[in-house]
Amino acid sequence: MSKRKLGDWIKGYLEYVEDTEPPLAFHIWTAISAIAATLQRRIVTIRGHTFIYPNQYIVLVGPSGKVRKGEAMSTMRPLLEEVGVVMAPEAGSPQGLIEVMVSNVSAVAITIRGKKKIQQQSAVTCFAEELAVLLGEKNTEFLAVLTNWYDMRGVWKYRTRGQGEETILGPCLNLLGATAPDWIPYMLTKEAMGGGWTARTIFIVEDKKLKIVPRPKEPDDKQRTKLLHDLEMIKAMSGEMVFDKDARLAYDKWYDIEENKTQRGEPSIIDPRFAPYLSRRGTHLWKICMAISASRGNDLHITMADFNRARILLETAEKKMPRTFGGVGEAPFARATDTVLTYIMTRRKCTRVELLRAHYRDVDMWILEKVEAVLEGMKVIRIVLEESGSVTYEYIGPKVEEDST
Repeated sequence: MSKRKLGDWIKGYLEYVEDTEPPLAFHIWTAISAIAATLQRRIVTIRGHTFIYPNQYIVLVGPSGKVRKGEAMSTMRPLLEEVGVVMAPEAGSPQGLIEVMVSNVSAVAITIRGKKKIQQQSAVTCFAEELAVLLGEKNTEFLAVLTNWYDMRGVWKYRTRGQGEETILGPCLNLLGATAPDWIPYMLTKEAMGGGWTARTIFIVEDKKLKIVPRPKEPDDKQRTKLLHDLEMIKAMSGEMVFDKDARLAYDKWYDIEENKTQRGEPSIIDPRFAPYLSRRGTHLWKICMAISASRGNDLHITMADFNRARILLETAEKKMPRTFGGVGEAPFARATDTVLTYIMTRRKCTRVELLRAHYRDVDMWILEKVEAVLEGMKVIRIVLEESGSVTYEYIGPKVEEDST
């Protein structure tokens, strides 16, 4: 087998897209999704009685037209298509996705615990640049299907309306979606927020571009060739991936600490809608570790460095994750509160005049006074009355860390 041309695929990809506007986190998690798309069911880790495969459900969340969610995804898509990854149609539907899964069955050889097995897989990657088009309006039935597919059972059967029964052998769906926060209430019922599908999804939230690039440079063809070469090598990987001893011990320690925090009522994500997600954090971390290891090399080992890198990526993403559902809630001013908090958090310090000028369509003075009281009570902002009579806001809440590769 030929040697890889890049020391690390994800870092090589970040060099390739360096002169683009999407937030760094969007590029990183798109790259993680791409690796999962190529590994399919050929790679597995075993945790007790459970087989964990590298497929991911990742959703990029950000305001429409401001953060280049679609650009992050459309830059990656041609690379996956060129190495033969089966991609669902861009303007997909639940039934269309099922049909693609049914019609793309292949046999893969994998060695697990020293025994070679031939297994069937229906491996499909779905890049849904408009996630609302795929999920539809509060389609709880399809969300249940996606929940079932995530766990990669051997056979999945589905009774169609008037067409009998569809069977998918070895379902393997890798999903990368994008949405604006405004579409969350359209797609999900309040009960579904924090339910089975959202517990299995990593939401990557950003509200501004990484940088402004008026005229991006043309892609580096040499770097693209290296990326394709190494992606082919990642796609050829097969077998059981294992944790090195120090990485395994580090994971065990992390898991114990996080579980004890949750039991003490101090979870890493306070929003109760993420309680089901927190119960699956260990699985999320294992899947990210698999992608990080495959990005680095073909040895099928998760090293201490791989584990730490994966952990930091996940924990960094989780700091912004609660903002996914920030504007959705029972409180009468939930959306306005989220809008105001996001603006102040982004600016760190601003005046009331600046905020009202930016959001006069969403917030009037009467609502703003209610929101101020809530945010001050939460101890995330400080309200200062200047000598001139103007009001200044200072963000004093938890620090939101920058993303790390």
